[in-house]
Amino acid sequence: MDLFQQDQLSNLDIEIDSEAKNSLDNAAYWGKFISILVMSFVAIILLVLAVANTAFMNGFKQSMGRRFAGVDEFGSGFLLIAFFIIFILLGLIYYFLYNFSVKVKNCYSSGKYRSA
Repeated sequence: MDLFQQDQLSNLDIEIDSEAKNSLDNAAYWGKFISILVMSFVAIILLVLAVANTAFMNGFKQSMGRRFAGVDEFGSGFLLIAFFIIFILLGLIYYFLYNFSVKVKNCYSSGKYRSA
């Protein structure tokens, strides 16, 4: 599949000028920097959520007493799962940004573009 996509792109004969090259290079640099920063932030937050969920739910059960006994079955993991899904989706978005940055850099290093 990757070879097929590569063949399609090579048939386009894309020409870029130096201003477009500089803009793409700048976007690739900042895209890679921001995506690495956000992906590491997401990993740290997911680890903190996994550790804090147990402490938070134990404190919640103690403060509420027996009135909310059903929290153990349903509510204890619901908040954690919701945050996991949100942060995993955020990490995926920035993973695609990272891939864009790497592919732009690879394009320049392989010389598969023509300067106008």
